Amino acid sequence: IVYDPTAESYYALSDDPGQFAPPRLYRLTFDLTDGALTEGEIRVVSEVELRTARDEPIPARRVDPEGLARSPSGGWWVASEGHADAKVPPALIEFSAEGRWLGEMRLPRRLRPRRKAGVRHNLALESVTISPDGRWLFTATESALKQDGDPAGSTSGSPSRLLRFDLERRRHDASFVYWTEPLATPPAGDEFAVNGLVDLLALGNGRLLALERSYTAGHGNTVRLFEVDLTGADEVSRVRRLGRTRRSPVAKRLLVDIGTLGVQPDNLEGLTWGPELEDGRRTLVLVADDNFNPPEQRSQVIALAFGDAPSR
Repeated sequence: IVYDPTAESYYALSDDPGQFAPPRLYRLTFDLTDGALTEGEIRVVSEVELRTARDEPIPARRVDPEGLARSPSGGWWVASEGHADAKVPPALIEFSAEGRWLGEMRLPRRLRPRRKAGVRHNLALESVTISPDGRWLFTATESALKQDGDPAGSTSGSPSRLLRFDLERRRHDASFVYWTEPLATPPAGDEFAVNGLVDLLALGNGRLLALERSYTAGHGNTVRLFEVDLTGADEVSRVRRLGRTRRSPVAKRLLVDIGTLGVQPDNLEGLTWGPELEDGRRTLVLVADDNFNPPEQRSQVIALAFGDAPSR
């Protein structure tokens, strides 16, 4: 999700690889300037269909839209998770404001899905964000590459790769290790469980907000927001296998567990700044993906006031 202050609107990306309709994003409106988000206030105003460079519909499963950022030129950067089991690689794709495909950012080859290396299925690129000065684009793998280590478990996290791209030179600039947290609730037996890095929001000067979501079947979601600092982290773009080397990861600090704010988080996967409040605090908006699986999962928007610490 992205906030556009000039239009006082939000743009939310649909997590649909073309199964139900062409890849798309929606323009939403709701007002937070009075310090409240009320039930039924969120409205879908319009839709932007993402299309090929020839202005044709994107074939199904060509992209799996997950992350959205506004480009300095006014268009869109979309993080596509790909489909690792079908050997469809992840991608960073630039679209015009109208939704026409402009090009792709070249990703490091080590992300390309292979039998024993590359991104894992459904644990690839979920995030994309651009620094306030428009110089850097950041994304990250949701979990470890196959050659880097295991996904998050009951007692240990997973070494994701946080990637930085130079937008001016249009190339990969650096990579860092981001250790996710262990599973918030260990599974009992063969219950499905996952924890991963699902979105980033650049703050500037090498600092970002990071959203981690942990899910265990039968127990629901635990969603935590961290502040991340790249200062002092080792650059690892030339490291083939993280599990065989000792490298300093990015520093991270827990800001808030969303579940402690009096709301039960669903499958939260996106965050953006919203408008400023009268008292000077900024609003932070989080959005959930229902996986087209209601009523078991639901679309959800959560708004926080963000000052020295998030408040309900």
